[in-house]
Amino acid sequence: MQEVLEDHQINLENILNNSPDGVFTINLELNIKYVNPAFCRILGFTAEELVGTTILDYLGDLSIQEECDREVMEHGYCHDQETIFKRKDGSMVHISKNVQAISDDDGNFKEILVTIRDLSELHHLNRELTASKEQLEENNESLAKIIEDLRNTQKQLVEAEKMASLGGLVAGVAHEINTPLGISVTAASSMHRDFALLQKKYSNDALKKTDLESFFANAEQACNILNTNLQRAADLVRSFKQVAVDQASDEVRKINLDDYMQEILVSIGPSYKHTAITLDSECDEEIILQIHPGALYQIISNLVIN
Repeated sequence: MQEVLEDHQINLENILNNSPDGVFTINLELNIKYVNPAFCRILGFTAEELVGTTILDYLGDLSIQEECDREVMEHGYCHDQETIFKRKDGSMVHISKNVQAISDDDGNFKEILVTIRDLSELHHLNRELTASKEQLEENNESLAKIIEDLRNTQKQLVEAEKMASLGGLVAGVAHEINTPLGISVTAASSMHRDFALLQKKYSNDALKKTDLESFFANAEQACNILNTNLQRAADLVRSFKQVAVDQASDEVRKINLDDYMQEILVSIGPSYKHTAITLDSECDEEIILQIHPGALYQIISNLVIN
């Protein structure tokens, strides 16, 4: 019988010594009686430095010990309690601990078995997740403002449709703008859906490093899509807005001929997009003219459309 008990004790010590979680026992005076290697690694002490000292020396939050003591006295255990331990180097480590009372043959408390799990990586992931959330919210705010500006511009374009010479052009440009806007909205919705899923996994303690890495990769791809398509929409709006103003006012102003020709080609692009026509502008970049830009636009657009 004695040999069986000794074998059991040896097997138990082997299990505790090989456990990835920190394990230690304390007596009723809260003095440490046993520590396993994982607990030593977490705090940075040797077993000789820890055994015989009081566990209170290593608690970063003493108030939680009182709550734990009450639960152990009432129920004999305290599970999934998060607190802070102090390492040998003075740094703090967030841990989750499970406490189990051990009684003697007469049912009296003999000692307390505590198992701890290092939550440092989880807290690090949480900080990264918080930073990602803040960045996503900032991007969403910027996107909302850009979309609102684009919608306002679209309203102005609709008003410009009343001008007969720009009627067909307005419809083409509006269609061109809807394409990058639609892609941008889809990318933003995908980012929001991925973030909601990531937040759900974190709330359920199911978040893995691979989940976060996948989220970062998808978010980077979505941001690239947003930047590309919103820039495309902005270029279309800027070019068409300028030529539309010129058409409406027909005021004389100074222009760079090469830049303005590029804006004209961007604006009338939808009118020949689905044809075999390709237009290129070759112009000296230094030519500055004082002219009616609207008239120049009308000439080029008539040549292309007719």
